Amino acid sequence: MSGGIVGQEFDFRDLARDPFVERMFTLEIFGWDPAAAAQKNLYFSTHPFATGPMDLPANQIFEPRLSNRFSIHRALFAPGLLAGRSEAGVGSLTLVNNDGALDYMATLAITGRPVRVSMGGVEWGYTYFGFVFQGTCDGIDFTEDAITIRLRDRIQLLDRELQELRLDSTIVNNPDVYNRLRPKVLGTVKNIEPVYVGTDVNGKPIYHTNDNTGWVWVKAVYDRGVPLTRTTAAIPAAGQFKGLVNYGSITLAAEPAGTLTADIIQLHDGINTTLTNLNMPLAVNGIYTFTLPEPRDFPVGGKVVIHPRTYGNWYLNHYEGTVTAASAPGEEPITITVKINEASSQATTAAPVANADWSIWSAGHPLKLLVDAFSHPGQEFADMVEPLSWGTRQQWSAAWPDQAGIWLPEGGNAIDILDYIATGSSMYYYFNRDGGFSYGRLFRPEQWTDISAYLTPTEIVRLERMATDEPVWSTTVRRDRNWTVMKKGDLAGGVTQAFRQFALEEWRSDTLVNTAIRTNYPNARTLDVNSIFTSGLNPGLATTLRNIFQIRRDYFRTTVKTAGVLIDLGHVVNVTFPRWGLNAGKNFLVIDIEDNYDTNEIVLGLWG
Repeated sequence: MSGGIVGQEFDFRDLARDPFVERMFTLEIFGWDPAAAAQKNLYFSTHPFATGPMDLPANQIFEPRLSNRFSIHRALFAPGLLAGRSEAGVGSLTLVNNDGALDYMATLAITGRPVRVSMGGVEWGYTYFGFVFQGTCDGIDFTEDAITIRLRDRIQLLDRELQELRLDSTIVNNPDVYNRLRPKVLGTVKNIEPVYVGTDVNGKPIYHTNDNTGWVWVKAVYDRGVPLTRTTAAIPAAGQFKGLVNYGSITLAAEPAGTLTADIIQLHDGINTTLTNLNMPLAVNGIYTFTLPEPRDFPVGGKVVIHPRTYGNWYLNHYEGTVTAASAPGEEPITITVKINEASSQATTAAPVANADWSIWSAGHPLKLLVDAFSHPGQEFADMVEPLSWGTRQQWSAAWPDQAGIWLPEGGNAIDILDYIATGSSMYYYFNRDGGFSYGRLFRPEQWTDISAYLTPTEIVRLERMATDEPVWSTTVRRDRNWTVMKKGDLAGGVTQAFRQFALEEWRSDTLVNTAIRTNYPNARTLDVNSIFTSGLNPGLATTLRNIFQIRRDYFRTTVKTAGVLIDLGHVVNVTFPRWGLNAGKNFLVIDIEDNYDTNEIVLGLWG
């Protein structure tokens, strides 16, 4: 069959819903030929097939050697967890090779390279096929009759350094740090210890806090806990510092008296406003509306940094605020309204600037933290990110009134960093069937309103209720991390009591308990989380987790026909069944999936 029926359109969703129609699968392997030093793509299918001239790839013959007896298992969380990374999806498929015609594959470099599995009808053009898996090859096994391609989803692409930029002699003159991975700020961090990189042309000591892949705002600098004064002068005087945005660099007048620490804010999605009739300084607790020339993602409840665009003033006059209102997509004019929470120490005393132009930056939002960490290795990764709807972002921001952050003084594994961010914010992340990077936030099941599918005895082949963990009676969330824990002797005598108390402890914490739960459930658990949130004002994550886990949740293994291919990890489904309290229907989060294409069945792991 070549290119499908000309002029006829097909619907992948209809194919998935029909358990009796004949299906065809294709496999694309994007390999490499070391001998030719060139890419070598391989194409296989379960039926004789070739694409048409308008397909991608065009006029490509697929060898009918793919067995339809294959399965793929993916899970939203690692075993025993309900936050953090998805468990790496695994599976395998088989190519028929009893004639030895595919023995050449043993000479190719395929392991670790992309593979793609698609499904369609036997009379379809390739344009109408749908992806059922995109990932990488995890290895190849050969027998005399067959080749087994082991599959793994894209999570392993992240098993690498978040960024591989290093300190070298072109940017530093301290040999002690040559070839060290550059530091990196994600979000908002407090009391980090900057990296000493040498001296400037004037012999003044310089410290770096960031890797020059984005701007950061050096909010405050402390020497033994004593705050230094910001300056824009070329050479700082005693008690002053000069901060720059690219490397988050800090220049001092002389070596510090003791431990040097700093508060840093990563700046995202900056935009210059078109409103030019606000004079400086702005008032703390004042509410201001800014007009934007184009849409920007400033969710309501999110934190922003605002400064005048004039160079001589913007280094001094920074304001931090909270977005209280924002235009919905399509609304004109495009505006955001901000309440000013805090001004930099010089802002209230700096000379006013009439009719200042303003720049606005998102600061420390958990969603941006996760997406930035994933996208950081390069555009290849940024292109994989599945965007959230405007409504979902607004909903999440309302539940997240705090800033968040993580400090990487010397690199870090991308998976470990994503895990830290996700686990510390009740988020999860995974790769969907299309190979896109998706992410979500754990809510109470009864709050879910975006239902992907309704499952009833008509759709359900088998339903099994499995054992689950007992409820949580005590929830502790640690927050507002101090990234440089100091001793009393490290601090100068004049340090404020508030800073002293903060600097001596790594964490602040919130603990919520319900002893009645332990009475009802003798094996009730405790839950302890190191969060990414920096605010000391809102114990919202502890409340969220308590409300989720203080009641016993259900876990069902639900077998459905291949309509389940339309359901993915992170989706919410509603199950109605005449047993186990499901008569009126109940919402569940899909936390694991096993695709069994040899039986045309899909097993969903449902939690709720």
